[in-house]
Amino acid sequence: MLIHKFKLKYGNKAEQYINNEVGKFLSNNRLTEENLKKLDDKIGREAELREKKGEVLDDHLSQKSGAS
Repeated sequence: MLIHKFKLKYGNKAEQYINNEVGKFLSNNRLTEENLKKLDDKIGREAELREKKGEVLDDHLSQKSGAS
């Protein structure tokens, strides 16, 4: 259920990352509001980073195809 909620919030681009982080979280941490907030922040930062990387790659590819 946690994985599904994070995928809905952050999209499927970080699906494997979300799966891994939630798995590690559940095996290492107590399920508290504070710990869930930390996990949400961590996944949010990673999703944002992946989105930025995707935008840079898209820009690079569009510039490359425009130069041809």
